[in-house]
Amino acid sequence: MPLSRSIFKYAPLFLFFVLTACKDIDRDNILDPKNPDSYRALTTMIEAFVNTENDQFYNQDMIAALNSIKEQHGDKVVIAHFHRHAGTFMDSLSGQENEILYEKYIDQIDSEKGVPDVFINGPDIRIKGASSAQAALQRIEAQLQPLLIENSYFTIEPSLKRENGSVQISVKLARLGSQAAEDLFLRLVITEKLDNTYRSHVVRRVEVSNLIPEMEPGERKTIAFSDLNIYRNPDLKAIIMVVSNQNLHIFQTIEVPLP
Repeated sequence: MPLSRSIFKYAPLFLFFVLTACKDIDRDNILDPKNPDSYRALTTMIEAFVNTENDQFYNQDMIAALNSIKEQHGDKVVIAHFHRHAGTFMDSLSGQENEILYEKYIDQIDSEKGVPDVFINGPDIRIKGASSAQAALQRIEAQLQPLLIENSYFTIEPSLKRENGSVQISVKLARLGSQAAEDLFLRLVITEKLDNTYRSHVVRRVEVSNLIPEMEPGERKTIAFSDLNIYRNPDLKAIIMVVSNQNLHIFQTIEVPLP
């Protein structure tokens, strides 16, 4: 039999063995969502509820401590300042969404309100008050250190596009690891840098996605937010978090510039 005819005769059988062998190859790449051992490094979210009007120096001490945290740990942490009114002390940068989120956190931990009030990855970890910037820094670092070596089992891949005066934001979300996740949502926070000191991560807007009932291991979803009518500014950033709808724990965070 001629060689060319022999090759074509056995090609289907050869292809079968190739495809079978490929199917049996273990997915050993930890970046592959289909790999049950996949994970990403955790990015820690720090949410500070503050009031910087009327010489609120305790708040300024806390923010100074957070600035030091950001300078030291860079992209491993993301910081947002949720300005809010505190008693008779008003804050011109406060927003209704800020107060709604703060109320939800307080309800979770059944505690008193106050500023400054800092939460790490949701209401799980709370650092309230600041006797000095150094004292606040030490307290935050003590809580932060174990988180810097933790893994997350989600990936967040945002797509942002400005068109016709509005910003369109969609997110590709993947569940990593070997366990399913349920009852989730995405929180979108827009921050603005107004100065280099006490108003460097000011929250301007808060949005949430529809509920995500369940995600199987390796599953990917695309979640779109409503278009944002927001001005163009190089000092605007979008923060996206994967959040538990049950206890508001934050599983993963990413921060990107707003176009």
